[in-house]
Amino acid sequence: MLNALWQSARYRAGSLIWVVLSLALALGLVMLVERLRDGVRDGFSQSVAKIDLVVGAPAGDIQLLLHSVFQLGAPTQSIPLARLEQVLAQPSVEWWVPIALGDNYRGHAVVATQADYFDYLTPEGFSQGQAFASSGQLVMGARVATKLGYSLGQSMQVAHGQAQALGDQHDQLTFELVGILNPTGGPIDNAVLMDIADFQTLHVDPLRPSPPAAANAALVGVTVPFALFQLQRQLSAEPDLTATLPGVALSRLWAVFGGAERALELLSLALLVCAGLTLLAQTMSQVERRTREMALYRAMGAPLRYSLGLPIVESALIGLVSWSVAWCLLLAASTLISDWLQQSQGILLPQTGVTGFEGALLIASAIAPVVLSALPHWLAWRRSQLNSLERL
Repeated sequence: MLNALWQSARYRAGSLIWVVLSLALALGLVMLVERLRDGVRDGFSQSVAKIDLVVGAPAGDIQLLLHSVFQLGAPTQSIPLARLEQVLAQPSVEWWVPIALGDNYRGHAVVATQADYFDYLTPEGFSQGQAFASSGQLVMGARVATKLGYSLGQSMQVAHGQAQALGDQHDQLTFELVGILNPTGGPIDNAVLMDIADFQTLHVDPLRPSPPAAANAALVGVTVPFALFQLQRQLSAEPDLTATLPGVALSRLWAVFGGAERALELLSLALLVCAGLTLLAQTMSQVERRTREMALYRAMGAPLRYSLGLPIVESALIGLVSWSVAWCLLLAASTLISDWLQQSQGILLPQTGVTGFEGALLIASAIAPVVLSALPHWLAWRRSQLNSLERL
């Protein structure tokens, strides 16, 4: 059988190569789209993985999550740090760090926090330098530093206003870059971090009394998971506070973008359907040749299982070879675009072996060609029977 398969493949090499490439490109694009989606989801999920609770002024769950963790949208009303210290001084709170927003550096959001932020929320560590330890020091995310080409010791001044637009320069304090974070695949890659005490200094009006130190939100970690919901209910009961579970808010955010995900799924399905139709068209065009082959096998005394088994095995092999080529194309594409995606879009492509989705595609790639070619092969077998009867 193997020799017959090889001879048949040699005879139809041109059309088989075209079919394999068509299927491989479709499968490769579907795998790449799925990996991109997984990369985006993983980046969002990892950004909140170590945060048990987000506390801020009264606002919607998604709004509070977006501005405090992802630096998107307008910050909510600020809360005095003394108030946060009061409500978070509980045995169930293991750690918390304040977050203050409202400034930018060359269009990149400035996140004011404490040095503890790096201990709790950036396990990837630093590629260069260290966390800020005194006034006038800054830390940059990996993507910002790469984009601007900065290295340690760079001097800079931040500007007032959100990251989307440049405001007045804060010239009362010049900062030194003392640390650059490793890539995380999260929004912190695109941010500049400073000590919250420096943030308060920048926003003090010398002609007016100094306001109390404040933050827009607090990121909280609890000691034990079962204390989380009680703490969330307790803080949400306060009239001036909202406590959000980041995982729940993120699920709601994905529900908002459900239409875009469904569009990607439909695109992937359309690619697979087009590839399947290509295979079906190629198989239908070979019905006459298959009829002659089966008539020859019949004349040679080959059993029925041989006559029908040969095209079935061939169809399965076409699917498996197509998947293998698609897998190689996926690896090549991931290698070529991973750095660009990380630096320009902040997306880390998962660099794993065969995923569950890709394994399912492998099984489908072996079965679908057999199913799609069943009708043409049955027609060829029936025609070979009729031709034999006519000769009688």
